[in-house]
Amino acid sequence: KNYEFKVFDRWGMEIFSTNDQTVGWDGENGNRKAAPGRYVYFVSYTDFNGESFQKSGIFLLYNQ
Repeated sequence: KNYEFKVFDRWGMEIFSTNDQTVGWDGENGNRKAAPGRYVYFVSYTDFNGESFQKSGIFLLYNQ
């Protein structure tokens, strides 16, 4: 419940957001591949027992 997943670029601009647990980020920003580099993710959700969780971190994107 209350699922939210967001990805931010190195300048703090949100480039992806979803409330659908089955949808992930495809590495694009608009209709173009996102630039290689550091990105920040944020996930929050409430489990079936009503307990809320928040996770965040940094990952590196490499274009192929």
